[in-house]
Amino acid sequence: MKYIALSEGNVVISTIIPKSERIDDSRTFLGEGFIEVEETHDSDELLNYKYDSSAEADGIKTAASFTAPGVDSSGKARWFDPTNGKLMQSTYNEGGRITGSEEVT
Repeated sequence: MKYIALSEGNVVISTIIPKSERIDDSRTFLGEGFIEVEETHDSDELLNYKYDSSAEADGIKTAASFTAPGVDSSGKARWFDPTNGKLMQSTYNEGGRITGSEEVT
């Protein structure tokens, strides 16, 4: 068993490999909003990926349910904003220094 927790923007913010599917006598991970994923994924492999709930109908999710943020044209990591799920990247000045961030459109 392996579970992930999502931000309000459907971005993976934590992974959990519990000893049991139950948190305690009355609560389960699925009941608390965690999503079960294939155990073949490395422990933190899906961190910061975006989850697409419509990608699969199966209960245990595979890599097909997740999108990696990738890199920008400068080779720097992009990221998904955890609050809204939008894909973001850094902005640069003419000298190549990071000056801020923008949504990827």
